[in-house]
Amino acid sequence: MIWDGEVVTQSERLDTYRDALARLQDRTYECFCTRKEIEQAASAPHGDGHRPYPGTCARLSTVEKSRRREQRPATIRIRAEGSRFTVTDLFAGTVTGIVDDFVLVRGDGVPAYNFATVIDDLYQGVTRITRAPIFSVRHSPGLAHNPCWVASHRATHTSGWSPIPTETPLRNATVRSP
Repeated sequence: MIWDGEVVTQSERLDTYRDALARLQDRTYECFCTRKEIEQAASAPHGDGHRPYPGTCARLSTVEKSRRREQRPATIRIRAEGSRFTVTDLFAGTVTGIVDDFVLVRGDGVPAYNFATVIDDLYQGVTRITRAPIFSVRHSPGLAHNPCWVASHRATHTSGWSPIPTETPLRNATVRSP
């Protein structure tokens, strides 16, 4: 595989990400939860083992949002509301997962990796995404992040464009001892 396209620097594309976020405005909301608060809320037992973001900030009043903005900066989440998404990985086959309301923009205003890369993939005309399993693990082992990735692609691209994901080990050769 030889890349012949331009190198994209995310820090130089912030306006592009803001434009993409603006197109999603009706599907996003501010979240003021800390990681610790989310961890505590998500640690409650769930029958299927899934521990999603509980949606604490999804329906805050305007007054409550203003009050919380005074305490800490907000992240921007997309409303996925526990949707199920299916992706067909080139090697692993069909993977279905539940997608919770994931972060698009961090509290410091920087686009989250999973948002910026999806926008960049479209810009560069990427048709296949290859990554090691370590990069796709989110809250559970295996291909758990792929459904979130599919949700990002579907939310940001209406043209029907959808690259093919492939997970492969970092090293795909047999190691032999001397």
